[in-house]
Amino acid sequence: MAVTTDVDGWTVVSPSADSRVIYVSSSLGNDANDGLSEATPKATVSAGTALMRDGYPDHLLFKRGDVWTNENLGSISSGRSAEEPKLIGAYGSGERPVFLADPSREFSNNIKTKQYIAIIGLHMEPNDREHNDFGKYGLRFAVEGNGNFLVEDNYIGGFAYNLSFVIPATDVDAWGGLVIRRNVIADAWSATSHSQGLFISRAQSVLLEENVFDHNGWHKDYATGSGIVTEAEPTIFNHNVYISERTRDITIRGNIFSRGSSMGTKMDVDAGTHTIENNLYVGNGMIAQFGEGSDDLSEEVDGNIFYISNNVMVEGTARAQPNGLGAVFQNIVGGYFQDNFIGQRGTEGGDGGYALAFLDLTDGRGINNFAIDSNIIHDWRAPTRLDDPEARAKDGRDDTQHSVSGNTFSNNMLIEDSSSASPLLETDWTSTDEATYGSNTYYRSGATSDALLTTDSSGVSTGDWQATYEPDAVFEKPSFVDPARTTVSYAATLGLTSFDALANQWKLQSRETWNANLKAAAINEYIRSGFEVDEVGVSPLPNPQLDTPEPNGEEAGSDSALPTLHDDASQQTTQYPTQNQSQVQQGLRQQRAWTQHQGVLSQDEEPLTEPWHAGSHGLDEPVATALYGFVYASSMEDDDEVEEDEFEVPLGISAVELAFSEL
Repeated sequence: MAVTTDVDGWTVVSPSADSRVIYVSSSLGNDANDGLSEATPKATVSAGTALMRDGYPDHLLFKRGDVWTNENLGSISSGRSAEEPKLIGAYGSGERPVFLADPSREFSNNIKTKQYIAIIGLHMEPNDREHNDFGKYGLRFAVEGNGNFLVEDNYIGGFAYNLSFVIPATDVDAWGGLVIRRNVIADAWSATSHSQGLFISRAQSVLLEENVFDHNGWHKDYATGSGIVTEAEPTIFNHNVYISERTRDITIRGNIFSRGSSMGTKMDVDAGTHTIENNLYVGNGMIAQFGEGSDDLSEEVDGNIFYISNNVMVEGTARAQPNGLGAVFQNIVGGYFQDNFIGQRGTEGGDGGYALAFLDLTDGRGINNFAIDSNIIHDWRAPTRLDDPEARAKDGRDDTQHSVSGNTFSNNMLIEDSSSASPLLETDWTSTDEATYGSNTYYRSGATSDALLTTDSSGVSTGDWQATYEPDAVFEKPSFVDPARTTVSYAATLGLTSFDALANQWKLQSRETWNANLKAAAINEYIRSGFEVDEVGVSPLPNPQLDTPEPNGEEAGSDSALPTLHDDASQQTTQYPTQNQSQVQQGLRQQRAWTQHQGVLSQDEEPLTEPWHAGSHGLDEPVATALYGFVYASSMEDDDEVEEDEFEVPLGISAVELAFSEL
């Protein structure tokens, strides 16, 4: 097999017996050379690419430490198979080979059938971009065929769209096998168009692993600079990662999503099984969107299964969004949101918005069979919202798919030590068919017993809440080990003096300089360990009075009033060491099982982990339509460039974005 992994987790692509290995060096090469050895390299990018053969596992290698200016890679031909891909990579030692691309065109524009391509170890950015806003792409694949792409250990920065993978027609089946890992994808911006760090549409089997996505969708000097950069302000349309329609079976693991114009990850997907684990979301205008309904009114929606665990989501800021929003969930038929930390929201936007919002503003399936379990929400200064999706028909469609059923909300801590006056939980899920509640802890500094919770938009006292919905609810302040921990205090442990200094170190990550202390896993463990529970605090609310009977005549404290959790070993995910627990949360850091969606996921079916090789609110004015679409190129007869106004131009705004922009 030509594709293996070394002991440090890096992919190694070895040449096959018939591979042509091509060497290119701007410092030592000459286009008169044959380019077939390190001693006889070609000098220019075009001379190197000319030697590659379509359908062969050829290797095009650029010398580390060299720089190419205004030379673009162009179109890449296909490899042979997933085991024998075409490799665009590097040779020698030192820093990645640097391409200061011609900003007037895409660095690499690939259309029609492209497959089995690995791009490893390159540095790509446009030359003199501040004076040339052409809104072009870095790596762009508008492809059909089997797919199977690996993008690893690259720096891709400064383009309008740094990295893009789409199918350029609505009648083509999704392609599969996309792995994007250990890259730095940063500083995408545009003064004239939308801008994304990564855009994916219509792919199957996607893995994003241990990448750094930082500051995508806006220019750092838009408020203080001059010229075209002043028009590259943050907007709600631009994101660190935007995953669009009909993308299925996505795994997002161990990534850093930092300082995005709007969302860290926008998953505008309507079906599939998706795993999001141990990522760091920091300083984004909005944390994320998980799920969306269909824009195709002619088809039913399958819905999404999400396994979201062990993520740290912190320090949200009102950048493009008015309030610094949290995470939104839509169109869900199963899974869990478990063992996540959401907190330390910035103060720029004041109170407002939501920490978490479970709703459905599009033609989706609502929220069903979803476990919200063992999460900590600390100082987000906004409530968690459990919304009852109304029949929000779109374009005359009789929308009967919306529902809320079979959900659990348990073992969570909703803690507010700030001056926020927001409730901690706003829920419309008041029927036991919709959701059950158990063993949650609610505390807000200075709050009275009727100011923490609302049901169907009306306040409910803690006593009534316990009597009616959650007899084992706790209204005391837990004592955390060190709740002041932030990314900045983590930076200080590394000798760094600011968040910017930490982010700059992230951007230096590469195979040659890899530092585990700069990974999401290390930062997440540091922050989470500050929220281990030492003991129950000494600031309880007044003792609640149990003055309301249980629904359906059930006794307070009876087993039937509590949620049922089912152990399922097949759904275990990577766990950090069990935290020290108070009497309130004894044993709650154990892995909680998801609530099974009968007929959708079998008992022994597991989330996707390795696609490579396998192909390997409410809202005052609810929004009824999702004004969102794409224009694709209508004709691609050859590998000529596609004009910008013909292809992949996001025309509108999703319902979620439009609704939240009015909060």
